[in-house]
Amino acid sequence: MDAAAEGFEGASIDIEVEATDDGLAATLRLETPNGVQTRTLQSPACDTLVEAAVLITRAAAMATMVPEPPVEPEPEPEPAPEPVPAPVSWAEPATEATNSSPADLAPIEPRTPAAPRPLFASLRAFGFGSFGITPGFGGGGGLAVGLGSKFWRAEVLGMVAAPTTTDRQPGVVAWAWTVGARGCGTLDVLDGRLQPGLCGGVEAGEQLGEGTGALINTQPQRGAWIAATLGPTLRAFVIPGLAIVLDADAVVSVLRPGFEVRDGPRHEPTVVAPRVALGFELHLPRR
Repeated sequence: MDAAAEGFEGASIDIEVEATDDGLAATLRLETPNGVQTRTLQSPACDTLVEAAVLITRAAAMATMVPEPPVEPEPEPEPAPEPVPAPVSWAEPATEATNSSPADLAPIEPRTPAAPRPLFASLRAFGFGSFGITPGFGGGGGLAVGLGSKFWRAEVLGMVAAPTTTDRQPGVVAWAWTVGARGCGTLDVLDGRLQPGLCGGVEAGEQLGEGTGALINTQPQRGAWIAATLGPTLRAFVIPGLAIVLDADAVVSVLRPGFEVRDGPRHEPTVVAPRVALGFELHLPRR
């Protein structure tokens, strides 16, 4: 008998039937995945033996069957969770005292001091106007040669004052020449394009005078003149190496010459005389 035909996979049975004095004897050999079993049956009828063999085969096969697990339905996907807003954290203000180790701190590069500005030479040509040095309002021109750096300068200068005449007649026409030296302290503004400063100096020279009007046999006269100067200066560079210079000085006469005609004095420089100069200055090397 084939047990697979009965619907039981993995089981088989062999039956041997013999005639005995009491009827029929059947020997069953049952093979299952669990092993081999042997059974002996006796019955006077053949049908009874066959039915008993079938029952024994079915019982043995069912004992070896493992029920298949039920197919569970796939679970429905869970809805995606709603996004949770990120927590807001407030950073603590940075303080000077931190727990950073010295190894975590970036090295501080030492600041390289700016290189000092080199010396420069200057040449200035200027014109000036004054009151009281020669009779009344006067003017003239001059040249100055200097040497300086960022915060200072020194120069020597020479000037000539044009002749002017006294108002009172007979009178005097007088003119003057001087040489001098002065020093200035300056500041740099607008990256050096503008340089205000204060200057002081000394000048010495002479004044020359001659009588005018209803005078005869007049002879030119001369007298020494020494003065100190003090006043502000302003230098503005229009292009590299070329500047416009404006000076305003108070000229204090220390030694003053006097000029007289036959009926009395006619001219003597004032003790304090204002003077304003404007000129162009060339710098070498250009800055």
